[in-house]
Amino acid sequence: MKRTLLLIDDDAISREVLAVLLAPFDIACFPAASGEAALELLRNSATMPDGILVDAQLPALSGTELIAALRSAIVAPILLISASAVEDGVLTAADAFLRKPLDPKAILAALDAAIVTRAAKAPTNSAPKVQAAEAEPSATANAAPETEHDFAPWPVIDFEILAKFCSRLKPVELRVMYQALADDCAQRMSVLRDAMRAEDASQVRATAHAIKGGCAMLGVTAARNAAASLEVAETAEHWQRDCEALGEALRALQTMLADAFF
Repeated sequence: MKRTLLLIDDDAISREVLAVLLAPFDIACFPAASGEAALELLRNSATMPDGILVDAQLPALSGTELIAALRSAIVAPILLISASAVEDGVLTAADAFLRKPLDPKAILAALDAAIVTRAAKAPTNSAPKVQAAEAEPSATANAAPETEHDFAPWPVIDFEILAKFCSRLKPVELRVMYQALADDCAQRMSVLRDAMRAEDASQVRATAHAIKGGCAMLGVTAARNAAASLEVAETAEHWQRDCEALGEALRALQTMLADAFF
């Protein structure tokens, strides 16, 4: 039987990739780019989704506040997703946590486990504890800490993650996804440089976070790590260093695409 998921993520690449990955498992995704848009969708929908995937860091309505609002509108499990570590309070408010890049089988396992757990428990006023284990990406994709600044050892693309995509998607579909990511990151790099020139720290962090999310979904490791470092950088000097590393990683991705490596 076909199931539906409400997917809340401000990163369009993440939404598109997840929809593609889940389609072969008979899962349909209803996308929402913000918490507010998700709540509006739920208010106006005749049918409720079987579960919710929600990014841990959204602009405006987010975190525990968004989860509380979702719980007041729907009884379906809420699965938290992120490319970064998440605060304990947000973790315990959700039914499960999965780290990007996401494996569709891990999503389904977490959803089924949460449904079973919620059905077995009597209703309470407290938020459920996290039931499913965090789904880790490959060791090379997840080994770098958030403040790592030496990007040279990290590959352009994590080939373990790429192999998983190759087993599920046609080469043309795979290429479209990676090219869409490259194009999206190129546009965001322009926004990022403008924010750096304007010394707009909030916009720098937001743009770096968006780039990190998309790159994490597709295992673009060097760019993901550079964006993660930029997201927490505190000085203009660090911005410049991390932006250069990010630009270099994204140029390497474009070169691989131009060379038709898949």
